[in-house]
Amino acid sequence: MLLVDGCFILELFLRYYINDLRPDDPVLLNPRIISVVRRDLALLENQIPFIVLEELFRVIQDHSDNALPELNDLAISFFKLDRSRKERKSCHLLDLIHHCYSPGSARKHTTAKGEWKVMQCATKLSYYGIKFARSDIENDPKKKGIEVGNDGKKDLFDLKFEKGTLKIRQLCVENSLFQNLIAMEQCLHGREHYMASYGLLMDFLVDTSKDVEFLVNKGIIPHNFGDYEEVAHLFNNIGKQVFVRDFYFAGISEEVDKYCKTSWWLRYVQSLLRDYLANPWMATSVFAAIILLAATSLQTVYTILSYYHHD
Repeated sequence: MLLVDGCFILELFLRYYINDLRPDDPVLLNPRIISVVRRDLALLENQIPFIVLEELFRVIQDHSDNALPELNDLAISFFKLDRSRKERKSCHLLDLIHHCYSPGSARKHTTAKGEWKVMQCATKLSYYGIKFARSDIENDPKKKGIEVGNDGKKDLFDLKFEKGTLKIRQLCVENSLFQNLIAMEQCLHGREHYMASYGLLMDFLVDTSKDVEFLVNKGIIPHNFGDYEEVAHLFNNIGKQVFVRDFYFAGISEEVDKYCKTSWWLRYVQSLLRDYLANPWMATSVFAAIILLAATSLQTVYTILSYYHHD
């Protein structure tokens, strides 16, 4: 079984990488089938040892007249991964995918073991005055008013909290792959809990489908990730069923909690803007009431001063 599966995977990778090998391939010419095959190859229960693929690939290289790319490059090309870090051996394909999605050590946030600050859900944080934005969106000065994605830096863990704005990169992992990456972290000893930390962060931010809708509208959760209720159920279960040894976003969670406690006045400003200044008619009524109150107060003060001056 390992031999048959390994040969299928290697032929699939080579045909996908080399265009001349797939003129009439029924699998590679159908995008839907390729998507299904990618998902199946990334299932935790379908993994075969990477050393098996390496041994089979070495036989292919020995009998090939042309120079072939490295096995890692073939896999990264097929799964459309953003980058490769070749300094560490992978156990299997899912481990390689996890390694490519993992953040670099230079960008590592503060971690916490055991206890950390729990953030409010997204809608409540918005009520406290915290804004949400995609960190992979930037304005193109050559195109007025048009926002473009910064595709040069696709890092799922590129989260920042600056001046009351929580910037989160869009969730770029497909639903099934996301769950399998978390499951792999739980099974393999010594693996950093990056995906589980991201899932826990989303569990903090998502309480109900309204939070999912809010994050979808902000572009943080993609529209095709799933039904709002299902997505909320997914993230809520992550917090219950997954063990997180080191919470990767502990530092950001603490910053957000501190901001909510020290900037309580923003909640009342947000409430005023949302409840009383949401439309022009309501805003006009509020300003008219303020002017009337100020005029009445001035008249009262003038009457009192006139009374004492007369005496």
